[in-house]
Amino acid sequence: MTQPVKLWKKNAVLSAILLFVIVTPLIFLKTDGFEGADAIAQKHIEDTHGQSEKLSISILPPMSAELQTLFFVIQAALGAFVLGFGFGRISAGKKAGQ
Repeated sequence: MTQPVKLWKKNAVLSAILLFVIVTPLIFLKTDGFEGADAIAQKHIEDTHGQSEKLSISILPPMSAELQTLFFVIQAALGAFVLGFGFGRISAGKKAGQ
């Protein structure tokens, strides 16, 4: 029978893999900057079709960067809460079923 892997060894291996996955693209993929897919697509469309007219207008004026950040943080917090609540329910259900 095999010996179970100690928890710290498993965590060390997973941390090393995570570090490798994060650092490798930063080292080997040299770019001018991090550009989003929307900006790349917009540049491609302008190169192939020239300037285009807008199909719609904004009802509200553009929000400030602070408000955009606030809404992003609220959305991320709500998503984390829902995921945590769901995983907690699953975990509690498994423990209750034992």
